Amino acid sequence: MNSPQDGGAAFPHSPFSTSASNWSDGSQGMTLRDWFAGMALPSVYKEGVGEITETEIALDCYRIADAMLAARGKEAA
Repeated sequence: MNSPQDGGAAFPHSPFSTSASNWSDGSQGMTLRDWFAGMALPSVYKEGVGEITETEIALDCYRIADAMLAARGKEAA
C-alpha cells in the first residue's frame, strides 16, 4: 500500500503504544495520496457540475493528489 508514489502513510502511528487511549494495531491507515485526493474532492465535485461521472470525479481528485505529491518533491523557486 505505502510506496514512494503514494506519499506513505498520512497519519502513521506506532504499534508499540502502551497507553490505552493511544492503542494501535500498527496499521498505517490511508496514504498521503488518498488524503490529498479526499481533500480535493470538494473543489472537484460541486452541486450541478453537469454530466460528470463519479469515476471522472475520482480520477480528477487523484490527478490533483498526484500533482501535490510531485510538488512536494520540488524545491520552492
